[in-house]
Amino acid sequence: MTHEEKLQAITADIREKLPRLMEIEKGCFIQNDVEIWELWESEDKKTIPGLRISILGNESRLFNIEDLKKDQEYKIIGKEPMLNDVLEYLDVINIEIKLMATNREGASVLYLEKDEWTIEEWDLFNPYLKDQSEEVITFLYGLL
Repeated sequence: MTHEEKLQAITADIREKLPRLMEIEKGCFIQNDVEIWELWESEDKKTIPGLRISILGNESRLFNIEDLKKDQEYKIIGKEPMLNDVLEYLDVINIEIKLMATNREGASVLYLEKDEWTIEEWDLFNPYLKDQSEEVITFLYGLL
């Protein structure tokens, strides 16, 4: 299985176990037949309350959240899991992990240890799961 396939499987399981990652709000990704959009809060809440602006490249589009929830054109992908989401996920699936943070050679690292298997590769400068090393992804995939 490739790195990307493992990451997709882990991400899907995390989103399933943590429904808050599927809420339509800032940071949520949605998809239609053509594009993937990331939702961001509108800068001007006074004139367009309840709307979100989605930016992809140079394009932007306004979405009303309530309309978006009913719109069958868009599939909710969800938010990208971050370190805090992964730690909550591990708790939800009853995996006990020992944690130790350190700063080694200028890199902040979080050690994840389970059954004497230690991973030193959770780079704290990159909080998103998608930006972590192959070792971290393989470790988490092994917990599925």
